[in-house]
Amino acid sequence: MVIKDGRHWLEVLEKEGELARVKTKVDWNLEIGAIAEEVYRREGPALLFENIKDHENTFCRKFFTASLSTYPRIALMMGLPKDTPYPELIKVHRARMKKPIPPVVVKSGPVKENILMGDEVDMTALPAPHWHKRDGGRYVGTFDGVVTKDPDTGWINVGLYRRMVHDKRHIGCSVPTGQHIWQHFRKYRKMGKPMPVAVVNNWAPCLPAVACCPLPPQTNEYEYMGALRQEPVELVKCETVDLEVPAS
Repeated sequence: MVIKDGRHWLEVLEKEGELARVKTKVDWNLEIGAIAEEVYRREGPALLFENIKDHENTFCRKFFTASLSTYPRIALMMGLPKDTPYPELIKVHRARMKKPIPPVVVKSGPVKENILMGDEVDMTALPAPHWHKRDGGRYVGTFDGVVTKDPDTGWINVGLYRRMVHDKRHIGCSVPTGQHIWQHFRKYRKMGKPMPVAVVNNWAPCLPAVACCPLPPQTNEYEYMGALRQEPVELVKCETVDLEVPAS
């Protein structure tokens, strides 16, 4: 079974008894982080927080986390029975990653259903947690994909880089020295141009699973997402930059 998108992933987890819907009101400030940490330690279920302080009426009112924090859920992500033994998971993962499947570009998809532009953009409307007491602020993008492109070769990178909400219109993105996003950024900086960036939140779980992998330079993570899910990733063009993101 191929996990099609974030909605499908929630359905699979719920059917398998691997999802807890938290309906009690929680605070984005430290409480979500503390609950998630305790659930990690107990190897508990994935968490969907449905009642978050200050986000009762914002356009985004729910927060989903911990979906790949146990081996059974990693197995489900790969379309395998959740009781698949750990050594078998490694064996299947290695075999699939040796056979990348190129993505395909389509005209449109569900990702285009809701588009906010200009003054409609409000990053503070996202229920991003303040995870830990000494964090500098609220982090969004702790388990998704940041898309950039090499301006010379066209090499696409999808990496997992944390981003902190600064205000309605600005987020800061980590660009770790030596990482592929850093290699792209250095080229744009020398050109004196801003680097185009796209961010993908809550698509199929193969996205963060591959985005955090130490793949070699000049490889396209979308191809390895296709390999992991055993089906090509369908991509659409972004609205304002020359990059592609998953259509669903």
